[in-house]
Amino acid sequence: MGTIRVATFNVENLLQRFNFHSYGQLSSERVLRLLGVGENTPEYMPLRQSLAISLTDDSRQQTAQAIRDTEADIICLQEVENKAILDDFHEFYLNRTGCAHYGWRRCLEGNDKRGIDVAVMSKKRIKVTSHAQVTFGDFDLFNDELCRYGLSEGEGIFRRDCLEVQVMVEDKPLSIFVCHFKSIAGGREQTRCVREVEAAAVRRIVTNSFPDPATGDWLIVGDLNDYVSEPGHGLGPLFADGFACNLLERLPEQERWSHYYPPANAKHQIDYILASPALAAWNPSAVPTVIRGGQPYRVPDLADLNRYPRIGYDRPKASDHCPLAITLEI
Repeated sequence: MGTIRVATFNVENLLQRFNFHSYGQLSSERVLRLLGVGENTPEYMPLRQSLAISLTDDSRQQTAQAIRDTEADIICLQEVENKAILDDFHEFYLNRTGCAHYGWRRCLEGNDKRGIDVAVMSKKRIKVTSHAQVTFGDFDLFNDELCRYGLSEGEGIFRRDCLEVQVMVEDKPLSIFVCHFKSIAGGREQTRCVREVEAAAVRRIVTNSFPDPATGDWLIVGDLNDYVSEPGHGLGPLFADGFACNLLERLPEQERWSHYYPPANAKHQIDYILASPALAAWNPSAVPTVIRGGQPYRVPDLADLNRYPRIGYDRPKASDHCPLAITLEI
């Protein structure tokens, strides 16, 4: 018997590349306009680049502090471009926070057109398997809604991947399925069909690994991009028949949110740690931690929060998501 602390965190665009000409947030940068530097002046682009570099450096320091504060043995990440930037981030930012060393780091290429993949960092040896190549046809999950949405039967089910991570806890194996589902951009209802099939596919993958899923030691973690607090979500296959347990439901309802959406002034839980019924029952007192120190000041009702240095009103910030972490006995 042993314990392991598992975390998940959407780090928001940990990218190795940067296109200063198309970075939308800076296309009409307010501080340059305030200083009277117009887009047609020779100083505009160098100043814009300098500002972007400065903001990115601050943000990644804050991202590293948020990861440090999870105190996790294994942390599952979303929106990482590749292994090279994961290694650089670990060396140049994470190590300098005093965080423990994550000697095993993996990031496999998924299906996202922007190149934002799922990844994992671990203190323990891990085995990682990608399911990015599984198609709708492979699992016989293609339907009319997906066709109307513009997808085809031969396409990959996952908009990014379902990364299967196996780790030994003492002498017992634990499987963690790391996901980042289709975003709500374009409308929650309009995109629901994609998340619903992604959820069904994850359930199929878990069942393939565990013929009796209710008794296995497994977790599904990541940014599932939908909230179960309101009707109309696309995560039903993961909860039908008590398949998985949402461990954040062990927190008071007002403390479960992991993402703040400014246009609607809305907080929702869209990041999850889901456990098998057996693992949840074996850990009845395990309660997740939600790390909020990297959230910007625009998020309401956080007046007493001890934020990281240089956090701004809307930027820089650690991420638009909060990391989740939990300690489990296996």
